[in-house]
Amino acid sequence: MADLPLAQSQTLVLDNVGTIVVEDGTVLVRDMSCPDRICEQTGAISRQGQVILCLPNRLCIRILSEEVDGVAY
Repeated sequence: MADLPLAQSQTLVLDNVGTIVVEDGTVLVRDMSCPDRICEQTGAISRQGQVILCLPNRLCIRILSEEVDGVAY
């Protein structure tokens, strides 16, 4: 588990899984290794409580709090 601030643009490459992109206060996933890529179709999330799930890769990205301004995966 890691916390990533939404205010700081960054790209995190997860080996054999895909890429998490944080930019402009949003987070999204790209180049995922799962067969259907439904997680990519979720698009960018930016509000507290929003989630991106990738079940084949056991990945959950969740906006924890607008006050903390971060994301956990």
